[in-house]
Amino acid sequence: MGEYGTRLPFFGASALAALNLVFGFFLLKESLPAEKRRPFRLARANAFVALKALSGQNKVVFWYAGALTVWMTAHVVFPIIFAFYLIEAFGWSELYVGLSFAAVGLGAAFVQGFLIRVLVPRIGERNSALVGAIGMAVSCIFYVLAGSGHAWLIFIAIPVGSMQGLFQPSLNGLMSNAVSDETQGELQGAVASLQSIASVVGPPLFAAVFAAFTVAGSVYYLPGAPFGLAGIICLVALAIFLRGYALHCTSGEVEPPVDAKSIVS
Repeated sequence: MGEYGTRLPFFGASALAALNLVFGFFLLKESLPAEKRRPFRLARANAFVALKALSGQNKVVFWYAGALTVWMTAHVVFPIIFAFYLIEAFGWSELYVGLSFAAVGLGAAFVQGFLIRVLVPRIGERNSALVGAIGMAVSCIFYVLAGSGHAWLIFIAIPVGSMQGLFQPSLNGLMSNAVSDETQGELQGAVASLQSIASVVGPPLFAAVFAAFTVAGSVYYLPGAPFGLAGIICLVALAIFLRGYALHCTSGEVEPPVDAKSIVS
């Protein structure tokens, strides 16, 4: 669509959002039973209250939430920088940039729609999250190297990077198991709030790094520098997650993870 006009993709996105609204309104059903629902209160219907409620959860959820926030900050590099990176480093047109995003989307659909159903029951949520984080970190290294004159590495980075689709679903599953049924909606609201915070922090951070390494007269030309930073942030998120998982396995406040119980047995 971008090949035919700069504004056209936005109209296309608007049409898809409208279809999504119709689908959700008519076909999605409430998953929480009526007896477990709390009455709606306007005072609670905002992101800041959800974040405050999250701070009152057990320590396990606190560590998982921290890992998720850091992870989302790293992940923002793709929607913010990827297109500029491909244009700057390789001079690709809107069409090729779009096809690259499509390849990323196909990989994510395969991982989250199929692979996660097979992998998580076999290796557990901890190891699935580990594979996802390492996959993203390795792909970020490939993006850094590709921007230095090795364009063929893009075709390795995309499938390897698709493994990152294992991290957030695995973490969401562990977080959901760590809270009661009555607070599931509140937890998801808090997670959405954290994602919004990451969306505020990530764009100026990665844009500043990209500008510093691509502007005329820069000390070192490296279009993939933002991905290098994202890979480091990703590993920080993994470290926070592993600390939370260790606490989850030993805490008496919540049930230990299913995969941890199977290992013990």
